Amino acid sequence: MICSCKCQDLEKFVAPVLDNRGAPLVAIVDTTNISSHIVRSIEMPLREIINSTIECKINEELKTVKQDIATLRMDTEEIFSHEILERKNFTNIVDTVKADLDEEVKNFKKHVDLMKSGLQQTIDEHTEVKQDIVTLQKEIKETITNEILKQVMNLTKIVNTVNIDLDEKVKNLNNNVDIVQSELRKTILSVNYNASNLAEQLKTHSNRLDALRSSILELIVNTSAIQNDVNNVRSNDGRLRVHVTRLDHLNAKVNAINARERLHVVAFYAYLSTNRVNPSFHQTLIYDVAKTNSGNGYNAATGIFTAPTTGIYVFTWVTRMYEATYSTELMVNNAVVGTSFLRVSHDHDVSASGTVVTKISKGDSVFVRVHSTKGGWGDILSEQYGRSSFAGWLLH
Repeated sequence: MICSCKCQDLEKFVAPVLDNRGAPLVAIVDTTNISSHIVRSIEMPLREIINSTIECKINEELKTVKQDIATLRMDTEEIFSHEILERKNFTNIVDTVKADLDEEVKNFKKHVDLMKSGLQQTIDEHTEVKQDIVTLQKEIKETITNEILKQVMNLTKIVNTVNIDLDEKVKNLNNNVDIVQSELRKTILSVNYNASNLAEQLKTHSNRLDALRSSILELIVNTSAIQNDVNNVRSNDGRLRVHVTRLDHLNAKVNAINARERLHVVAFYAYLSTNRVNPSFHQTLIYDVAKTNSGNGYNAATGIFTAPTTGIYVFTWVTRMYEATYSTELMVNNAVVGTSFLRVSHDHDVSASGTVVTKISKGDSVFVRVHSTKGGWGDILSEQYGRSSFAGWLLH
């Protein structure tokens, strides 16, 4: 609303700020803490504007009334001066003036009522502004509350996700610990087994040394007897042939003793204690249960046979599978000397075997592994109804 004031007592007029189309300028502000200040800042200038406007309007109307009264006075004086002698019309003139004054007062009252109505409308508009402010505060509070709830829900989801990841990691760590403990137990059992084998072999070698000492003493005794017989047969040619025959028998006996001492049995047999789940290509198969290990060439902890002597050896290995496919290789050091392949169809349990006869030197390593380039799928089985095994022995 644009108001104009002609009052000379006011040096400046305070009115709402309007744009070029007469619309009030509005700024969106955060009313969380300043709503009461906004109400006071709007209410005080508005009251000053209303009071100033009412005062100006009243003063203007009073001035107009005064001017009208002065004009009426002048008219009355003129009428009185010109028609003073006409006393009969005096009463009519006074009634006319009174009627005119009553009309002016009535018009003034109507004008004041219109002003009051405009002021009341302004006050109502101010009340609507207050209501809009309250509504805006409510909407802002609801928006802030919803945003806080969303952030709390997102934070809860993040915390739940982190907890799930931590549980999974703890589970994997426990599984890894169980696997390491199982491998350690197997290693300890293998070490104990190898220690027992070494003790048995030491006892065997000690017994062989005792037997060798007895054989040497017997040979010495026999040699002395032969020497005596040679001396005796020098005087008797007939008896010489008899002693020569005895000497041949003694030499044969000595050679047999020496051959028995030179003979060294080398043989081993081992199998998998449990199934091997989905082994990868190039993986060495460790047959961790060694049932036979003459010559102590097989290591159940690594699955590798180390030749204790040079010779011709026979090696054989068996791989049992169920609904699986694998190719295995027999390795001598880094060379492939034999392979075995089997593809097992649906609902079939089959074993594949391979046998190799080869010459190896003392210190060579022999082991079985999954094919270096051709991977497989499924599990390699080994249990009481059928074992996956590895064996070998010195042929010559």
